[in-house]
Amino acid sequence: MTIFALLGFNPDKTHHASLLQQLCDQLILVQPDSIKYKLLEKAKHTLPFPDIVPPFQLQVLWITAKAKKYSTKTYFIVCNIAHANFLRSFIVCSYHERHILGLGKVFTLAIRNNDPLSATITWNDKLIDRSSILNLINISKSAMDQPFQ
Repeated sequence: MTIFALLGFNPDKTHHASLLQQLCDQLILVQPDSIKYKLLEKAKHTLPFPDIVPPFQLQVLWITAKAKKYSTKTYFIVCNIAHANFLRSFIVCSYHERHILGLGKVFTLAIRNNDPLSATITWNDKLIDRSSILNLINISKSAMDQPFQ
């Protein structure tokens, strides 16, 4: 099940596995509050998983709005439907509480009005247009995997 879009990255110019690993590494360190913990227990009871974060994937998809006038290519966070309620609330809360740093912006796709979606697509495209790719030589993989702060 698609939970939401992860904006601020060009999937053609980012290292998918490193981005996924950074997100997982940061989420593992977050302790859920009592409400999230109840959702966690329910998710684990329905379909068990180890640790605190259920398995999820980053998939590359196009997001469009206003009869395809606005569109962008981005990552979507996808997980099993049994884990969706917990993972959605857990990630959104973690972003708002600034436990997850340097990993773009999350955007839910469960909206009926296209105006916020159009504005978000425009934000994403402008951010990517202003970004640069640097050719770095002799930088270790562990150094490259460190989040920006």
